[in-house]
Amino acid sequence: MVDYVEAIKRPFTDIGKLVLGIILSIIPVVNFIFSGYILNVAKSAMNRDMKLPEFKDFGKLFIDGVLAGVIGLVYMLPVLILFGIFMVIGAFSFESLLTGGTFGMLGALAGMGIYIVILAIVGIIFMLLASSAVLKYADTREFGSAFEFGAVSKKAFTGSFLLNWVLTMVIGGVIGFLIGLIPFVGSFLSIYIIGVFSYTALAQAYTEAR
Repeated sequence: MVDYVEAIKRPFTDIGKLVLGIILSIIPVVNFIFSGYILNVAKSAMNRDMKLPEFKDFGKLFIDGVLAGVIGLVYMLPVLILFGIFMVIGAFSFESLLTGGTFGMLGALAGMGIYIVILAIVGIIFMLLASSAVLKYADTREFGSAFEFGAVSKKAFTGSFLLNWVLTMVIGGVIGFLIGLIPFVGSFLSIYIIGVFSYTALAQAYTEAR
């Protein structure tokens, strides 16, 4: 069972790592180090070790972060391609809005609504797959294992993983909103805090998925 209370508390259990993690997470390019660190956060959570891992071997963390980014990008490519196709179709639909009269306008709006729903569904499916694939890489540290589609999809579409993925996204959104209320620095704090929380929760869900 995913321990959400522990996952929420985890980013704050080491103030030194909290400060360093926030700094690393907000600097462009350098933030790949943070992405690699998050994989270690996930791996330790898979082993039910809630002590935050150390920041060390920055070069390895950077490479792991880049590879995790590549994995996520590959899995999200179908969504990006579909988005591009819908943008082209949307351009023609916009012409109908201008020239098609009332019925043309209604048809174009209905069409765009359908496209948005389809894109949202496909987006969620591939975000689930991307999450599972990155967690598999965090577990094995073998880049190719992230593209073992059968194993990745089996975990991603397990009922327990799907439910916990949704819960993690909702709780993460609430955390992000509350942190965002902090003047000036809220947006900077949220990347590290939500990242550690999310990967702690999802790693537990990944381990439990059968």
